[in-house]
Amino acid sequence: MVTRTTDGVAKVRKQYKELIDASYIRVIKYSEGKGVETYIFASDTKMTDLFWSHVEEKFYNIKNQQKLSTEKE
Repeated sequence: MVTRTTDGVAKVRKQYKELIDASYIRVIKYSEGKGVETYIFASDTKMTDLFWSHVEEKFYNIKNQQKLSTEKE
């Protein structure tokens, strides 16, 4: 985002944090022991806690299915 704007890095980081605090952006940090992957979810409307719990549940179900399918190989 910083490369696509005339705002500085500090301003972009501040705006990003404001969007997280306002629930327009939510982040999942996921690790399977090989480093941490960051997944960023953004919406044009606020993500309620109820909505977010559904997103997290689906996310972890998908990750668990992927893990199980690679373990079978």
